[in-house]
Amino acid sequence: MKTSAYIFSAIIAISIIAVSCSKDDSSATPSSQSVETQKNIVASDDWRVSYYVERGVDQTSDFSSYLFQFNANGTLVVTGGSSTYTGTWTIMQESHSSPDDSGNHSSGDDDHKLYITITGNHHMDEITEDWTIVSISSSEMRLIDDNPESMEELRFVKK
Repeated sequence: MKTSAYIFSAIIAISIIAVSCSKDDSSATPSSQSVETQKNIVASDDWRVSYYVERGVDQTSDFSSYLFQFNANGTLVVTGGSSTYTGTWTIMQESHSSPDDSGNHSSGDDDHKLYITITGNHHMDEITEDWTIVSISSSEMRLIDDNPESMEELRFVKK
């Protein structure tokens, strides 16, 4: 009986240790960066779309000719071919006391959101959105739509 009690205790201890361990992720999460830090990163250089998927359909190639310039004053200038589009952008911390686009409330920490407003053609309309920031680094922005039903993901990389 004593042996089975020790084995049982060992199994529980190992299970607790295994569940509490996690992979170390060196990329900064939105909640660990200030909104001001994120704004400075975004406004530090030009960006291009490296990945855009909506409802499981990869539409990245629709954005291959566009260059996005997020200016520190909150203006957004997109150039592509012979066209130029202007709009606005900002990053804000949004508490979960307000609903997302679908009227749902999310759970977890407060989200940092990148708000993009730009018009001019269908492609610009597609990215006019309040995007939940998954991560922002000096070389990449990973964003998802705050409405989980739309299944949109957008990634920018430095040009």
